[in-house]
Amino acid sequence: MRAIAAMTLALAVMGCGGTALAPSTAPSLVGAPSSSPPLAPTEAATIGASDEPTATATEDATAAPTVAPTATAEPTPTPTTRPTPEPQPTANAEKGDTFIRLREDNGYVRGQIILEVINTGGTWVEMSPFQSSYTVFDESGGITEAQSFFVAAPELLPPGETGYLFADIFTDEYDLEDYARVEADGYYDEADEPDAMLTVENTRVRNDRFAGVGVNGLVRNPGAERIDSVSVAAVFLNAQGDPLGAAYAYAENVEPGGTRGFEATSEAPPNIDAIADTKFFASDAGF
Repeated sequence: MRAIAAMTLALAVMGCGGTALAPSTAPSLVGAPSSSPPLAPTEAATIGASDEPTATATEDATAAPTVAPTATAEPTPTPTTRPTPEPQPTANAEKGDTFIRLREDNGYVRGQIILEVINTGGTWVEMSPFQSSYTVFDESGGITEAQSFFVAAPELLPPGETGYLFADIFTDEYDLEDYARVEADGYYDEADEPDAMLTVENTRVRNDRFAGVGVNGLVRNPGAERIDSVSVAAVFLNAQGDPLGAAYAYAENVEPGGTRGFEATSEAPPNIDAIADTKFFASDAGF
């Protein structure tokens, strides 16, 4: 009878669910493992009974949807407009024709070798006579002489203009036939435009009884500084614009705003009859 009562008590305990503190299998509000300790009493439970229904664990466990941050569009950079660089002028000079202007006189061959130089670039150039050279051939192709040029007219050549390189010939070693043809090379350097342009004025071209043609005139210095030595050249042209020869001289110590006279003669041409025009050039000789 005592054994039956004991069994009945045990079944009763199992059937009513009991109050034993077994580990809770309800889901955690924060998603903790099921083995975590039971939840602490809520504040409402501590204060007292509440007429409002208590939210279930399942409702509390439903997390609010996470709002993904909205990506901020980066502003499109505005391209920086850079000015197109201005093309810079370049120095360029080309060879023109080469001329042999010689004559025989009392057993001598005299005259000049002339090379045209054309400034086809956008800057001033300084012609280099001593670096430029010529070679003269006789009728059979033999070399009569090979030398450097001696004078540049003008020394500083502006863009678009034509200048000349000259070499004097005065010899009794060869005949006129030994100067059948000539080949020449000209050299130049880029140069700055001069601060003040020297000018030539009050000129005169005449026959000279000892040489072919003589010239004289004045060179003017419009600058603010004295020029120790000025090279002056007169280039004689025929009706076609080809050079017949040149006369050149130096004027010394030309004061600012002042003038200085010059005089020169040329072995070519033999007289002024063939001269249609004369071009005058003046440059700072640099010494």
